[in-house]
Amino acid sequence: MYNINDVVGLVHGGLTGLSYGWWIGKHNRHHANPNHEDDDPDLDIVALAFTVGQGGLKRGDILIKLGAHAIETSIGWVPEYQDLDMRGLDHDMTVEKFSEAQKIDQAEWHRELVMQDELFIKLYSQLPKELVFQRELLIARL
Repeated sequence: MYNINDVVGLVHGGLTGLSYGWWIGKHNRHHANPNHEDDDPDLDIVALAFTVGQGGLKRGDILIKLGAHAIETSIGWVPEYQDLDMRGLDHDMTVEKFSEAQKIDQAEWHRELVMQDELFIKLYSQLPKELVFQRELLIARL
């Protein structure tokens, strides 16, 4: 016998094309391990990083997985103009304007990093080591 939750889930699953059984399994795994990087299926999204560790792993690779190209810069990987869907944005977004927007002002980045120093020193013992490591890599690249 089905309860009302099962009936509603089966109907909605049929309307949306999603398997109710698949969703229940995924939902239960998520609630058994919420926000646990290795076990929460809701955190395994190709295009998004929810933790510093995932961010380090997905940098640049994400664009390749999605079939796009990327240019490595001093602050990380950036997409190329032709790989972005500009529909719905300013129709005047030309390759030249895009290139200008993608320019990296290293002096501005250095000023930003100096402003963060005191905060990083105060919070160092509480920060994820991956975050500290990624910041050090950024400083080295600049």
